Amino acid sequence: MLEYVYVLDYKLESTNPPSNQAFMLGLGMHARLYGAGDKYGMKGLKAIAEERFSKCLNHYTWEGDSSDSIQSFAGMMEHIFTSTPDSDKGLRIPIVDYSRHHLKKMLKDESFKEVLARVPDLAYELLVQEVEKREMVDPSPTKKQKKTPKKLVPAS
Repeated sequence: MLEYVYVLDYKLESTNPPSNQAFMLGLGMHARLYGAGDKYGMKGLKAIAEERFSKCLNHYTWEGDSSDSIQSFAGMMEHIFTSTPDSDKGLRIPIVDYSRHHLKKMLKDESFKEVLARVPDLAYELLVQEVEKREMVDPSPTKKQKKTPKKLVPAS
């Protein structure tokens, strides 16, 4: 954060080629800087951190079914949802969207389920996005067609 104060930017050390651990560290750092930007009213820092968080998240891939990766990711999700106000969707939307795409794999890990139990806002957002996705894929009619009753003709 101090670097941002002086040059209105910040850089993270990178590894070549980037590992999943490096991506997780980067995501965590961007999330913490986003929180610091929010706490100290530094809109520029917050905007840069949000952009870099999303960019880093878009390049993140899972190494197999690594429980450590899922645990780290779940911890970061918890941090984001407990350290930002409900109205601040800057990091919440991208991380929920990413998680929804990997939900099947993540639900196999107990630590992820524990985070969902501790952070109901996160569980709610995941559920809402999943339902919205399903409605887009297979829209069901919202109103049933009204059937007009047949008129009975009196027997003569």
